[in-house]
Amino acid sequence: MNKDKRNNINLKTVFIFLKKYFFIPAQITIAIVSVLVIMKTNTITNTANLLQINDAIQKRTDIVFAVDMKIKEYVLVTVKSDAPINEDQGELLDIERRVAVASLLNAYEFACSQYTKNKIDKEAFKLFYIELIRHIKTEYGSYFESRDGITPYTAIDSVHREWYGK
Repeated sequence: MNKDKRNNINLKTVFIFLKKYFFIPAQITIAIVSVLVIMKTNTITNTANLLQINDAIQKRTDIVFAVDMKIKEYVLVTVKSDAPINEDQGELLDIERRVAVASLLNAYEFACSQYTKNKIDKEAFKLFYIELIRHIKTEYGSYFESRDGITPYTAIDSVHREWYGK
């Protein structure tokens, strides 16, 4: 009986030892590794989001550029041929450009809203877009003017103020 009691105490001691020096540190280690994996996954997701946003902005920038080239070509051909300016064609090109610019600004608005919501890599976003945000505010300033008390592109304005204080 005495021997059984001693074995029982030894098992309890071993279990307490394992619990104290192995299980708890192992659980802490697993928790830390899990947090690090989640953080790494979030970083990868944030970078992937940034790449998708960059792709969308680039496509819309290319469209604005193509429309601008169409307008320049139209003006050049009209001037060279001494033909009268076709006001309907000019108006259609103007509408096409406004739609293309609005689409581009909408892509920037989405990107900036993702930035303000911490859904993308903020450091990388700022690195890529700090000059472009200033450029679009300058280049397309009239699009940012308040209409009927509603200010369009509030996320772009917010990011611009954060970076430039204006």
